[in-house]
Amino acid sequence: MTLLKAFGEGNAVLGISDLVRITGIEKSSVQRILATLYAEGMLNRDNHSRRYRLSNQWLHMAYAHYIAEPLTSQVMPRLFALQQQIGQSFNLAEICDTSIIYSVRLPVQRTNFEGTLVGRTHPALNTSGGRAILSTWDAAARQDAVKNWPVTEYTPRTTVDRGEISDLVEQARQDGFAVSVEEILLNEIGIAAPIKSSSGKARAAIHCSVSMADWSVDRVRKEIAPLLVDTARTFFDPRAEE
Repeated sequence: MTLLKAFGEGNAVLGISDLVRITGIEKSSVQRILATLYAEGMLNRDNHSRRYRLSNQWLHMAYAHYIAEPLTSQVMPRLFALQQQIGQSFNLAEICDTSIIYSVRLPVQRTNFEGTLVGRTHPALNTSGGRAILSTWDAAARQDAVKNWPVTEYTPRTTVDRGEISDLVEQARQDGFAVSVEEILLNEIGIAAPIKSSSGKARAAIHCSVSMADWSVDRVRKEIAPLLVDTARTFFDPRAEE
């Protein structure tokens, strides 16, 4: 599993020496594990470069995940309806360790390629989705996350000051939704509302992103936020109690 987790964004194609360096596993063990994974069809190998990448067999596992995950089937029709109503990009964002991972993505024409892919992650503290989710956690958990979870500076407007991030999480707790402005991409506003469990805790959020060429923050708050909050309230996520 350590070896497989080495394959990711920025490390999509790796050789034996790369995997030894990244994982710290000795070379003979890496070679043996790679041989097994290749034989089972879980990895593809370039016979010229002798480098490996994940095979499309992993899409079968992704399909199995979606079939087993009831929240996805609940959320998808509502996201389609919201997209048709507003004409903007909508996503389902979920907590994955200290990041958010996009498990459903409904892009629009302006969306870049990476923004169309499920499985992409960002540090939760940098995103409206992550802050919306954290805003539903108890005070100790919120404070621990803000203090210890990683942040990445994507743009000159990315909030990296942890005191400011704490204020944004508390604002989201008060508003019932979170807004980010040009923090992941320039000229983009993100807005997210948490999907809660019966206790009020969330591990997922409905997220929308819009272009600042067409939308202001005030307009997003007035026109999109109420729709996201109302939609999120129609779902129940029991995983948040786990």
